[in-house]
Amino acid sequence: MASLSCLFNREEFSSRKTKKLGLIKNSTVGGLDLVGGGTWLAVNVANGNIAFVTNRNPLNAKEFKQYIKMVTLKLRDQFPRVFLNFFPPFLSRGELVIELVDGQNDKNECKIEEESIQVKISIQSNEEESIVKAQKAAINSYKYRPFNLFVGNIPNMDYNILSSITGKIQQVKSHGSACSFSNIGEQQLDKQRIGLQKLTEIVELGQNMKERLFQLAQKQFKSEEAFFKCCKEESNFFIPEYKTRIGKMRGTRTTTIVIYENNQLKIQIYIIKQFESRLNYFIYQQFNQFNNLI
Repeated sequence: MASLSCLFNREEFSSRKTKKLGLIKNSTVGGLDLVGGGTWLAVNVANGNIAFVTNRNPLNAKEFKQYIKMVTLKLRDQFPRVFLNFFPPFLSRGELVIELVDGQNDKNECKIEEESIQVKISIQSNEEESIVKAQKAAINSYKYRPFNLFVGNIPNMDYNILSSITGKIQQVKSHGSACSFSNIGEQQLDKQRIGLQKLTEIVELGQNMKERLFQLAQKQFKSEEAFFKCCKEESNFFIPEYKTRIGKMRGTRTTTIVIYENNQLKIQIYIIKQFESRLNYFIYQQFNQFNNLI
């Protein structure tokens, strides 16, 4: 039987307006970025499609070809008028999430209460395979700033991960896996490794999962990599609000929890009251074993 648990902390400037969990389009639900449009994570409550996106550092590439591609993207971002004759303006990565999730127009009644949704999804969807969607996103990746993408269908246990920097698509093994990534590079960070371990323990225990996942989302264990020497505030798993070098306040703005078990889908988005760039997601399919994927 399909089972899924997902925990997603979203970091952003405190002044960036965010709309709480609601209906976005047709049967697609999620939070909404009121500045760039789109969403960081969306689920279709009719067919079980799910997708979420994290930003990537445009200059963090290993191969020369990838580096040239990322430098071009960075220049397009900094000098949009110069490049308008060669490239269209960047689209919102959050719009890509909605596009990938919005499929069948079938309706599934769901009630949103206190930024939470609970709905039954018991069908196996005839939606397009997630690898096809990931391939299309890879082809069109030049339209967006660099990103990592997770896309799939929950009832079908069909998930794939795409890095727009490397163009690499990885299938999440259906027999069970634990995954994470951030925008700093391909190697797992300390806070990812610790987070995955704690998440696995919570899922295997199987009790009070929503409450335990939210407690985990608030933890401030740190990464010790050299990258964080110049931005120590962002080394935390949960990032308390702080003033950046440009004088703007920033920190973890939302925590999103998605749980699917016994054909019941539960979605909760917590708007952090303390106040998309470096984002982390942690996802676990509840089976007998798991593997780490980058």
